[in-house]
Amino acid sequence: MESGRQTFSDDTVKGLVAKVSDSGHKAFYIFYRLGRGRKHPKQQLKLGDVGQPPTLTVKDAQDRARELLGQVVQGLDPAKMIKEANTEKTVKECLDLFLEEYVLHRLKPKTISLYKGIIKNHLIPAIGRLKVTAVTHRDIAAIHNKLKEKKFMANRVLSLASKFFNWCESNGFRPRGGNPADGIEKYYEEVKSEFLDIAEIEALNDGIKKMEAQGTFDPLSGNALRLLMLTGARLNEILSLRWSNIDWADYTFKITVKKVRGKSEERTLPLTDEIKNILLSMRGNEQTNEYVFPSEKSKSGHIEGLRRPWDFVCAQAGLQGRWRKHDLRHAYASLGINSGIPIEFVQQLLGHSDIRTTGRYAHKAPHVTMEMAKKVGKKLAEHLDLTSSPEGEQNSPR
Repeated sequence: MESGRQTFSDDTVKGLVAKVSDSGHKAFYIFYRLGRGRKHPKQQLKLGDVGQPPTLTVKDAQDRARELLGQVVQGLDPAKMIKEANTEKTVKECLDLFLEEYVLHRLKPKTISLYKGIIKNHLIPAIGRLKVTAVTHRDIAAIHNKLKEKKFMANRVLSLASKFFNWCESNGFRPRGGNPADGIEKYYEEVKSEFLDIAEIEALNDGIKKMEAQGTFDPLSGNALRLLMLTGARLNEILSLRWSNIDWADYTFKITVKKVRGKSEERTLPLTDEIKNILLSMRGNEQTNEYVFPSEKSKSGHIEGLRRPWDFVCAQAGLQGRWRKHDLRHAYASLGINSGIPIEFVQQLLGHSDIRTTGRYAHKAPHVTMEMAKKVGKKLAEHLDLTSSPEGEQNSPR
């Protein structure tokens, strides 16, 4: 017995003791040696207090002692393992590092915004407090299943989770080869097969004109939407357009694709008469503003969104809730291919890195395929001396 303290050994679990101080405080401990013989020093590990939350009953202490002493038999040090577990990072801590070290420096602003929303609204509430090594396949499957009515978002959450846990493995926060998002099947997403038609685009432009005439619509927003219609560019590519990017003499202008991994890419587009007239109508801002669509309210210095103007225009045109701003880009691509423009040129205008992305619009224009086939066939027929004959007749032998 220690001076001023009583120690009681458990009769059923060797190595489990209860200590009682002079003040009456009681606590459970285990004693063990890492190896055989007295040459290995005896170590102790506190299991918990008696009578203070979180409290341990005798049975709880016995069960916990058996578990930890079993680890000793296997050559493990339970005190060291508990210490390491207490220093392991939580999912939230790792997500913060993932954002800081990977996302913010390697992805486009739109993707960064999407990732931040997913992390804040889905991952942190569900698994943020868990140790990153404790997350299981079932945890991620439950998050995915909870969003089954929102298939697009469910699949984006799953993709982000997979990328995040791969990053954790690469950075030593989880053992390799155990990504909990692996093997979870994504929901089927139906690809939108309809596009804005000419009549609807006309209705949208008429709505802009009507509200501008009434003085209820910002002309900058109206012109930004018109440029989206006429270029097929992405929203931010138009809103971040600088006056210095316009070459009036060469009839071209450059739009910037936002930075990825510290780089930015530019794409040159033709300055058609229609686009030029719109820009000339706003040229009075050129001397005072760097951007074609300036804003004093945004950190970037230019307008950063057109959600409300777009909603107003769609309501005016009777198309509310049916189309997104990005559908103007889809309509541009579809109209280009339907007009007989080769898919490679449409790809270049839209800035698609993969022609398969542009190809999704090609099936909407079977008549264009037929017309082009006829033209090519006719040209070849002239050189091959082939002539068509009425149905049922054959060409005379030569």
